[in-house]
Formats: sequence, C-alpha cells, structure tokens
Amino acid sequence: MGAVKPVSLALEGLGFTFPGADEPVLRDIHLKMDAGGFLVLVGESGCGKSTLLRLLAGLEKPTNGSILFDGVEVNELEPRERDVAMVFQSYALYPHMTVAENLGFPLRVAKQSPESVRSRVGEVAEALGLSALLQRKPGELSGGQRQRVAMGRAMVRQPRLFLFDEPLSNLDANLRAQMRAELGQRHRELGITTVYVTHDQVEAMTLADSIALLRNGRLEQVGSPEDCFMRPETDYVASFFGQPPAAVVPGAWSDGILQLGQGQVPFKADWSQGQDSQLKVGLRPDALVLDTEGSLEGHLDEVEYTGAECRAYFRLRGLEDHRVCVSIDSNEAAKLNVGTTARLGVLNDRILLFGADGKALRVTPE
Repeated sequence: MGAVKPVSLALEGLGFTFPGADEPVLRDIHLKMDAGGFLVLVGESGCGKSTLLRLLAGLEKPTNGSILFDGVEVNELEPRERDVAMVFQSYALYPHMTVAENLGFPLRVAKQSPESVRSRVGEVAEALGLSALLQRKPGELSGGQRQRVAMGRAMVRQPRLFLFDEPLSNLDANLRAQMRAELGQRHRELGITTVYVTHDQVEAMTLADSIALLRNGRLEQVGSPEDCFMRPETDYVASFFGQPPAAVVPGAWSDGILQLGQGQVPFKADWSQGQDSQLKVGLRPDALVLDTEGSLEGHLDEVEYTGAECRAYFRLRGLEDHRVCVSIDSNEAAKLNVGTTARLGVLNDRILLFGADGKALRVTPE
C-alpha cells in the first residue's frame, strides 16, 4: 500500500458545551501528539472521550479553543475536508452491499475510477485477510469479520488521521485479543496518526504509545502507559489503572514511620517535595506480601482464583472501610480461609504516596 503522510495534532485550550447545557463536557484541554502516534483516550463514562473524538472528526464544533492539524487550525473545516477516517463501536456497514462494495464506497464517493477502486480494495482486503469474503454481505460475516470490514473501509482511502470509538467492545474476549493484535500490527505498518477511545485498560496499555485520562471533562494525566501505571500524578490516576487498580488509603508519616490504620511501617525516605504528615497511600497488589512477621494485619475478605496467580482481598486493621489486594500463587491461596486474619508485609519501593490534595509526592525510600 502507498505511503501516507500522517498528521501531527495539537489541542489548545479546547472546550465544548452542548447547546442549552449548564456545564461544559470538555474544559481547557491542552494536548500535543506527534505525527504517526497512537493516543488512547480513557476515562469513566461521561467524561468526554467520545465528544473529543467527534470534535476531531468535525462532527461537532468547539465552544472555545483550537484544534490544529500540522499547526493549522481546522475548527471550521467540515468532516470531508479534514482527511479523517472514523471507526465506530457499531460497524455501520451497508447490509445490502457486499464486502467489496462496502470497502470501496468511500472511493466511489470520491469519484475514483473503477480500476483504482478495485486495486485499492484488493490491497486492503489482502492486508486484513478479507480476500475470500469480498462477495459476501455483512449478514454472512462473523463479528470479527465485520469489524475488519469497518476498519478496511476507514483504511481504504489512506487518511492522515484514524479515529476509533470503542471499536472492539462488541466482540468476545478471544476476538477482542485477536483484533487488538491486528490493530497494533496495522498501525506499525501504516504509521497513520491514531486516536482511540476505549474503556478496556488492556487495550489502552498494549496499543498506546501515549494515554490521556479524562476526568469530568479535564485531562487528569497524559503519558506513556508505563508513566500512567508506575508514576501516577494523582491518587485518581493510581485508582484508575491496574487490574485491580491501586487501593488508596489514608496514612500518616512521622519520624521514619508510615502509619496505616493500626499498623506501623518503617519508612525512611528522601522527601524531594517536602514533608506532608497526612498522606494518601496507594497500594497495588505487588506492593503487599503475605508475611508472618509483617507490620500490617488484615482480615481476609475474598479470594479470587484467576489461574496460576490469585488475588486475596484484605481489610487492614484500622482501615476496615478499604480493601487492599495481594497477588499470591494458587498454592498460597489454597491455604487461606475467608474470615481469618493474616500478617502482611509492605515493599516500600512499590508504595505510591500522595499529599492530602491527591497530588503525587516523589519520594525515594532510603
């Protein structure tokens, strides 16, 4: 397939309010994206992810701020003028058309020659494994095949920007994993700038080179998957990423001791951003271990058997309103009884610390 010149993307103070609404859906969004990048938008339902995608596509106009493609504002450009292709959660295929006709539709609308349409459809069909299905209609295809056709229809005219709105959410787990791998492969091959909306953290972590987490219409954090997981900027980010996410519990620090409920964890550290005695403490499953000499005591609430690695959920003494998770192997899980207590140790270098305002404290344990 021919070379495509992907577009760089910038959002400057972008905001959007639906007509007649009291509150904006998006507020003061600032974001830059290199040409050829893969940005994934995540966040709770109603946070503005799909609205942002519609603004990029030109289906909605910003209330304020600017959308820049290669440094040029496109706020007033119509969708057909933006050279953007969008793939929706619903496949939106024409049921009366064959796969070949669905794939070629954007090219026929653009009044390309029949020979050019056939050639381009053949290239895309081969790339997506659809060559043997070209004469079938959507009703004769599986969900995964229909999603391939929807992707192919977006790819066929080689846009400079791909927009995906939860394209895999209707597929079962196995198909989703297969299509996720295919999406990643196609992006590496084509290099087209891509913005992708999903609720699925696995999709976000495996596909993205950059993740943007939206919260109530604002950007909470933008960074690589590793940054969002390992270096969350707020306690909200820590409690969003991970399966399960970090448990954020109240704590206090004084004289080398981290107080967690009724437990005291030795924690001598170099505080690079000052000392805050009242803290929020993020504990991921790999930050805690079963340890008969551990400094915390927990009441076992539940055990989830997920295969070789299981999850044990505890309520710490003095912090009974919160549940923390410990990753254990299946042999350890078999020895645990729900309703009993156990001692837990803490791996200090895996603790996430936040100030009372929820902002990350960059702390290096000694």
